[in-house]
Amino acid sequence: MFESVKAAAEEAGANAKIIGVDVDQASLSDRVITSAVKGLKESVEIVLGQFYANKWDAELGGKFQNLGAADNATGLPTAASSWRFTTFTLEQYNTLFASIKAGTLAIDANTDGTINQAWFNAKGYTYVNVIFE
Repeated sequence: MFESVKAAAEEAGANAKIIGVDVDQASLSDRVITSAVKGLKESVEIVLGQFYANKWDAELGGKFQNLGAADNATGLPTAASSWRFTTFTLEQYNTLFASIKAGTLAIDANTDGTINQAWFNAKGYTYVNVIFE
């Protein structure tokens, strides 16, 4: 799938960018600005820990779990070779991610699509406008 997305970005022009998924895909194209990575190792360790703690019926069998930042099961790649943001620094990301992990900033999947710009301004972040065509 990545190759077709990359080809579409190349057709769209020099300013078209890509956000990779699952693993750090920065090495695959200069157009990748970041990747939404899964903490596969951490996720497997969590589930195996539950399994070996005899929690199959209570927590695993026929059920699902949402793992996220607090579980180290997601994030952005932070290696210097992968960090391609120009106005969003690694320090800002680490601060934001730490707030999510600590529970002081909650991610809500039920959103109306509006942006709480006042919160971002107070934290020193600038608004990023992403245009989809």
